[in-house]
Amino acid sequence: MSLCDDNRERKYLTPDEREGFLKAADDAERDVRTFCGCVAYTGCRISEARRLTADRVNLRAGAVIFETLKERRRGVFRAVPVPPLFSTR
Repeated sequence: MSLCDDNRERKYLTPDEREGFLKAADDAERDVRTFCGCVAYTGCRISEARRLTADRVNLRAGAVIFETLKERRRGVFRAVPVPPLFSTR
């Protein structure tokens, strides 16, 4: 599986593919469903999702705060909005 197409353009899931991914995750354990939802709704990197802690999830504000691991230094954070559906899956 490649993250880029033949033109070296980044691949993204279509809305139908994302919905299929989330539907497949519905049969998994709660932690797996949550992880898959986080990745699908925020577009975060797998490594960013793995390092996410509960104190960086604010469903009332509709945001998840990630430490940006792509940066060369630690302590760089970004808030990513999530839809209300994220908390109900």
